[in-house]
Amino acid sequence: MTLFDKLRAIGRPFKSKPKVESRPQLLQQEEAPSTQAQQFEQAVSLHQTGQLTQAQALYEEVLRVQPDHADAWHFLGLIGTQSNDPQRAVDQIGKAIAINPNHPFYYINYGNALRTLQRFEDALASFDKAITAKPDFADAYVLRGNTQQELLQLDAAVASFDQALVLRPQDLTACFNRGNALKALGQLDAAIASFDQAIAIAPEFAEAFVNRGLALHDHKEHDAAAASFAQAIAIRADFAEAYLNRGLALQACQPVEAHLMEAIRMFDKACQLLPNGPLPHLTHARALAKALRFEEAEAAARRALAADPLDSCGAGMFLAGLGVAPMPERIPDALLHNLYNARATTWDSGDNAHYQGATLVGQALLARRQGELLDVLDAGCGTGMVGRLVRPRARRLVGVDMSQPMLDRAQEKGDYDTLVCGDLVAYLAEHPQTFDAVVSAATLIHFASLRPIFDAAAEALRPQGLFIFTVFPNEKDPAGFGIDHLDGMAQGGCYVHGHQYLRDLALDTGFAVDELAEQIHEIEANGKAKICLLVTLSRQPINAS
Repeated sequence: MTLFDKLRAIGRPFKSKPKVESRPQLLQQEEAPSTQAQQFEQAVSLHQTGQLTQAQALYEEVLRVQPDHADAWHFLGLIGTQSNDPQRAVDQIGKAIAINPNHPFYYINYGNALRTLQRFEDALASFDKAITAKPDFADAYVLRGNTQQELLQLDAAVASFDQALVLRPQDLTACFNRGNALKALGQLDAAIASFDQAIAIAPEFAEAFVNRGLALHDHKEHDAAAASFAQAIAIRADFAEAYLNRGLALQACQPVEAHLMEAIRMFDKACQLLPNGPLPHLTHARALAKALRFEEAEAAARRALAADPLDSCGAGMFLAGLGVAPMPERIPDALLHNLYNARATTWDSGDNAHYQGATLVGQALLARRQGELLDVLDAGCGTGMVGRLVRPRARRLVGVDMSQPMLDRAQEKGDYDTLVCGDLVAYLAEHPQTFDAVVSAATLIHFASLRPIFDAAAEALRPQGLFIFTVFPNEKDPAGFGIDHLDGMAQGGCYVHGHQYLRDLALDTGFAVDELAEQIHEIEANGKAKICLLVTLSRQPINAS
């Protein structure tokens, strides 16, 4: 039994900041002079009570006399972590490992410092070494699982948390983060069960009630979700995220009118708790608009925009939809990146089975010019769902998208010859007479006027080249375009385009309309079918009348 409790590197809830518990362990230092041992014990005592500067000075004094004192290097490195200097922690704990390469706690804190530096693969290797040194080290399995989550290795993360729970069935962090990984995988029943297990361990753990509510909401159990968020609020009256999500769940409950006022009250409370948060204000604005309280909705949206000048939530489009601001030419870049970087991990999962846009576009290309191999550009390729469908017909397949995380997922599939992160209009304009087909699923919906895209596509296509895409219909004005309805896809930065607008624009830019038909694009969260226009155009010869 040493003089001090063992250091335990505690795992963390996936969305929270890392925590390090500093309860240093005194290892036996053979042949250490008694004065050095006393100095080291004093340093550890100071370290335990948070007197880091004094502890650091004593550790350094010990190392001046005894440079191979592994524990002193380890705890000096831990002070680096606690002082927000992870590189120093890596350097100093690395020296402890060089002296004593078999101590599991060294590897744990070395891995934590590497995670802070976002060197996740190296951190995984360090946690694996901790497990090799101590196979029953539950904390190492938890931290390995957390790191695998950060690397989006979700199945592996669940397996790590399962191993931790075999060793320590009441591990709160393992239960909670296991639920997060299962939710991301779309395994909602298992996720809910894991959050329930976390709540059984810690009944006052408000975050577990919130994440359980999110999983229930995804499971379409909106009443149960609202109740779970209410339990979080009962535990923490200042929990803004719980108010915000309870409001969203209430809006999804039926009948909508019976829950709307309470939802608005929840959003109002979230805004009070997060006065500089654009999302609560914009969510509040949308609910107020549903209640026909348009002046209040405008004021709330303007607060959202003031808090977020880059408009990463879409307040500008909302205000344009209200008719009180000019219509943006396209989705704000910040909003686009927010939407698609977040969706990159789940876009191809079972959660997205309701989405049919890629299938519509892919099948439309396969039905034409059969027997030919084509040079194809997938404009707004995302994770490569269209590319996977059309690859058999492509002599060369290029994908362009503005979201690098989406492109990273597309790269994993191996279907594209070239992937480009950039603006699709610029890419089209820079590659004249290069492609036999330009395909685009659920991308042109993010532009107001489509003329720049039509002009660029006409330039990039060879004669008789195909331009196939989906947009949403403008039911109010068949000859124009506008913001999608406020309580639906507009929150995703979407526009609508009329049948006649598309026909006129096609004619004006050198295209013939081969097909323009209504199709089911996806099933929305409320269970209603979202209708799109599936459009197939062919590039006419330049000298055609």
